[in-house]
Amino acid sequence: MDKLPQYNSFSSHELTSEQCLAVHLAVTRRENLKVNAFAGTGKTFTLRTIARHLPRHRILYLAFNKSVQMEAQSSFPGNVEARTIHSLAFRAVGMGERAWQAKLSKHMTIRDYAALLKLDFHSQLSMKSLFCIKEALREFQNSQDSEPSSKHIPAWEFKTMKSEGEKEFTRQFVDDFAPLLWQRMIDPTDDRVGITHDTYLKLWQLTDPVLSTFDLILLDEAQDSNPVTMAILKQQKVRLIVVGDSWQQIYSFRGAVNAMELLSTPLDCVLTQSFRFGKAIADLANKILRLRDARNLLRGLPRHKSFLCKIPSGEPYTMIFRYNIELLEEASALAARQMYIYVVGSLDKTTGLMLDVFHLYNHERAAIRDPRVKVFKTWAELEMNYDILDDIELKKSFRFVERYGQDIPAIIKMVQKVCVPNEEQSDVVLTTGHQSKGREWQNVRIAGDFFDSLRSQAPEELNLLYVAITRTISQLEVPPFILEWLLTSAKAREVRSSEGTASAPSLQT
Repeated sequence: MDKLPQYNSFSSHELTSEQCLAVHLAVTRRENLKVNAFAGTGKTFTLRTIARHLPRHRILYLAFNKSVQMEAQSSFPGNVEARTIHSLAFRAVGMGERAWQAKLSKHMTIRDYAALLKLDFHSQLSMKSLFCIKEALREFQNSQDSEPSSKHIPAWEFKTMKSEGEKEFTRQFVDDFAPLLWQRMIDPTDDRVGITHDTYLKLWQLTDPVLSTFDLILLDEAQDSNPVTMAILKQQKVRLIVVGDSWQQIYSFRGAVNAMELLSTPLDCVLTQSFRFGKAIADLANKILRLRDARNLLRGLPRHKSFLCKIPSGEPYTMIFRYNIELLEEASALAARQMYIYVVGSLDKTTGLMLDVFHLYNHERAAIRDPRVKVFKTWAELEMNYDILDDIELKKSFRFVERYGQDIPAIIKMVQKVCVPNEEQSDVVLTTGHQSKGREWQNVRIAGDFFDSLRSQAPEELNLLYVAITRTISQLEVPPFILEWLLTSAKAREVRSSEGTASAPSLQT
């Protein structure tokens, strides 16, 4: 390609050559464009620059969530309308009507499904089938398909089934009843069957919507889009620019797919120059990227000092966890030392679930609010069905209550006492990998509970560690056993790649 013009960045910062290419392709070409923007590489800055160079275009910016939408609405130029895909669907389907609102507020449990289908809830086989039909309906609503069936049962649901007969029974059960339940879900007059926000998005997709009022659609965080969203966008005749980081896909449990890999576009480019951290952090992140067989690697900011080290005592830091329960346990330890903590995203859901599990343990079922817990009548019933539960936070809460018993209310009260409303008032910031996405901190400490998840060697678990590591600006502290595994795995991958294979070594404690 010929030498690119130096595009105006509309700020005090000049565009990098990579950002210039992205702007150039967006401004001078008419084809769909894909921009793979690595961690801290100025993705939003680049999108704003593109929008400012296309002042006569009516642009739809699709944000991943409401907070990003609100931020974009205030920072992008006036020719850009920032929305979430769900907000478009909400308006189009007419979800403001009272009947739909009543259905949206009704949370369905597997006990509710059992009552609707007139099944014996306490039968082990029935309970597993009910879990499967609930998951199949969720998967279907995130898919591009027109009707739910057994193909929407997640593969992991079959892992606890003991025989082929049980699997076949479950498939037939879902094929028989999922379409009937779906029809009741989308009937606004049927107040016995509730819906979720994904239901009206699916309903909208099934109408083959046309977004004809825009000249250009910008899809942000494309790596965490779901098939139903992609189905809507693929049928549009409007030009599409998708932006995201393939290695930050961490929401497949919500039905997300990596649109960066699945969507084929005539034009593509990458942003690899991070403005967040220096070489030390980039080098460690690149070890994960090599395990993921990335074609491009991150570049740390020259002259920016970042360190892989033990964070000195007394310095503020953010600790990133894989799971909420381990976060709560660390919060209780900090509370015992009378340290003030700020939890990104709040602890309310975690402590609420924990208290409800405790209420079940303590024979106080009337006090339970969480429908995931309320579905069980006794502690023994929860214990009996522990192995078939697919909710890891519920399972971890069960073990936590089992370990601390009657001390649970006191632990939660002690933690709540030291929680502060903003980061500036805290001694320590606590968050999870998922909640940390899109954020950055000077000093980051990675929690040891990532280690067990890495045992699966699942791509998304590596992605989540990559997200956590790349939140760092200055100092990063990683547990030695995680660091050792990462370094050993990356080296082994290089050897295996040179020999024509690419499997990471197994984890050893």
